[in-house]
Amino acid sequence: AGLRLKTRVAGHEAIIMINGRDVGAEIRSREVNDAVSHYAAISEVRAALLAYQRGQAGVARQHGCRGLVMEGRDIGSVIFPDAGLRFFLHADPAERARRRAGQGQQDQITERDRLDSQRQAAPLTCPPGAIAIDSTHLTLAQVVERMAAPIAQKLSAA
Repeated sequence: AGLRLKTRVAGHEAIIMINGRDVGAEIRSREVNDAVSHYAAISEVRAALLAYQRGQAGVARQHGCRGLVMEGRDIGSVIFPDAGLRFFLHADPAERARRRAGQGQQDQITERDRLDSQRQAAPLTCPPGAIAIDSTHLTLAQVVERMAAPIAQKLSAA
């Protein structure tokens, strides 16, 4: 038997279910953060997750959404390379560590970035055509503001 991945939608939020259990909090745990780069480098793991991740666009449509917002290290480069809008958010590792600590989380940001940037399968990189935003000295509201303009422009053109 394998893992059964499913998405449950609650309002505008997608909740990841594994074998019928909500694992949203667990996938953000320190243990997962410490191990994720090693598993993400395994091409068979990536291939197994690709269809599920791409299938989220269909889940969004089934629930009446015009699109979806996904976050992850290869969403704009591998999962949805042809998405209408792709943003690449980055910040200084020390600032990212400070933010994570403020969320009650710790992980080895510099080491994870190094591993993810050097892996063969889907390395961490800003894909061509993505809008890069350095959030080091920006508030969340300022990041949202920088993203809102191209989103509004895209929606008005549709």
